Amino acid sequence: MTPDSTQLEMDFDAIAAVLAAALNRVAPTGVWLTSERAYGGVGVFTNTSDGRHGGTGLPESFPRGAAALPFLVESVLDGVQDDIAELTGLPWPSDPHSTKPLPEAWARVADGQLTFGYGSIQLGDGYDISGLIVTLSR
Repeated sequence: MTPDSTQLEMDFDAIAAVLAAALNRVAPTGVWLTSERAYGGVGVFTNTSDGRHGGTGLPESFPRGAAALPFLVESVLDGVQDDIAELTGLPWPSDPHSTKPLPEAWARVADGQLTFGYGSIQLGDGYDISGLIVTLSR
């Protein structure tokens, strides 16, 4: 890489905030999610009204290149799904088109938009990746 070239890298704080907000819109009653810096990194934390909690980190060791964005989002969605199912004792989310109790997490980037969800469920209308990716000058 030349000294004046640039590199695109994921903004873990922004990604965690987007995921927590999107998941809060569909979380079961008595469950809410937050994005926080903790334990030396960023995480999406699942909380319940009875005081139980779980957390899914965005590991600092995860490749930070922009191309890895869908894989990071899928990883976090998997973790949150496990946390919610464990904390509530119920499979979540309920997908009428899935033959599995826990529909598979997915994420895609196309035309500058990040979309994600579980099974046939899409969470939100898509998110502009320009707010999730930073440009680093090298």
